[in-house]
Amino acid sequence: MVDPARRLVMVQTAVRPRPSGDPNGRETVALWRALVASQPP
Repeated sequence: MVDPARRLVMVQTAVRPRPSGDPNGRETVALWRALVASQPP
């Protein structure tokens, strides 16, 4: 995930058994949103 305006990059190296519909994907998105929200624009 990349936010060029805030100069943030998050790389996930975990391998998931299911490529889509994985409930852990929501945790990744929640973490990303929290990181973006914690940084000034």
